[in-house]
Amino acid sequence: MDDSRVSKRFNPLAVLIGTPVVLAGGVMFLFRTASRLYDGTLRRGKNRMVELPIVTESEEQAIIKADEEFRERVRLWAETTPSTGQRLTSHDGISLYATAYTQESPDWAVVVHGYTGDGMQMTEAAKRFYEMGYNVLLPDCRGHGKSEGDYIGMGWHDRIDIINWAKRIIEWDAGSRIVLYGLSMGAAAVMMASGEDLPGNIKCLIEDCGYTSVTEEFSYHLKHNLKIPKFPILNTVDLLCGRRAGFRFREASALEQIKKCKLPILFIHGGKDYFVPTEMVYRLYQAAECEKELYIVPEAGHGVSGNVSRKPYWEKIEAFTGRCLNG
Repeated sequence: MDDSRVSKRFNPLAVLIGTPVVLAGGVMFLFRTASRLYDGTLRRGKNRMVELPIVTESEEQAIIKADEEFRERVRLWAETTPSTGQRLTSHDGISLYATAYTQESPDWAVVVHGYTGDGMQMTEAAKRFYEMGYNVLLPDCRGHGKSEGDYIGMGWHDRIDIINWAKRIIEWDAGSRIVLYGLSMGAAAVMMASGEDLPGNIKCLIEDCGYTSVTEEFSYHLKHNLKIPKFPILNTVDLLCGRRAGFRFREASALEQIKKCKLPILFIHGGKDYFVPTEMVYRLYQAAECEKELYIVPEAGHGVSGNVSRKPYWEKIEAFTGRCLNG
C-alpha cells in the first residue's frame, strides 16, 4: 500500500493538535450555554428563559377573567388598608424588605410569593388572612421587589430569611402565633424552612404548588420547555450557582427538608399543573412524617387553585389553620 495515501487518511500530528482545540471549543460552548441559562433563570432582572405557561382559552381562563371585579376589590383593599414597610438584614448582609398589614391580633401570616414576583403580588392572600383575623407580612424574597440581592435563591436561602422574619415578628410580639404560607417558589421556601429548627411561635405551614427540589424543577424545564438534555448543562449551571449565588442545587431540596418537618402542613396543588408537575406534590406528601393534609384542585393549573376553586380553597385553609392554632 502507498504510504502517502495512508498519511492523507490519518495524520497523527493533526489529531494531536486538533483534539485539544475541539475539546476547548466544546468546554467554552458548554460554559457559555450554562452561563446564559444561569443569567436567564437565576440572575436578578434577567429571568426570561423560563416563563410561566400561557393560559389558553379554557374553563380555567374564563373563571379567572370573571374575577375582574373581585381583583378590583383586592386592589382597593391593598391601597386603603394601612400598611408599613419593614427592613431586615439577612444572615449574609442583604437588606430585605416586607410589607406589613397589622391589626389587634396575636396571629400572623407570613405570605411568600413565587418566582420573579414580589410581596404585593400576594395581596389576595393577604386580604383573606387579614379578614380571618391575622396580621400579615408580605416579604420580597432576595433578588425580588424592594429586597437586595443579585440572584434568585429558589427558596434555599429564602428559607433562612423567612425564619428571620418570623423572629422579627416575635420581637414585636412574644406571644404571636405564626402561619407560614407560600406559593410556587414561596411554597418551596416554606417547605425548605420546615426542616430547620423553627421558633415555637410558628404553628403550621401551607404550601401551594411548590417543587420537590431545584434539581428536579430545572431538569423538568430543560426537558419540556427548553428541549435541552440535562447532562452536562445542568451540572455546569449548578457549579456556576455555587460560585455566584453560594448554594448548590443538590442542597436546595424541599423533599429532603420536609422529612424533618415536625409541624402540621397543608399541601395544595393544581391537578393540571404543567409548570411544577402535579406528581411532585404526591411525593412531598408521602415524604412528610408530620401531621399533614393534601388538597388537589383537579381543574387548576400552576398557582391558580385559589382562583379556580376560591371558596373551597380558603375554607380548607381556614379550617386547617383553625385546628392548628386552636385545637
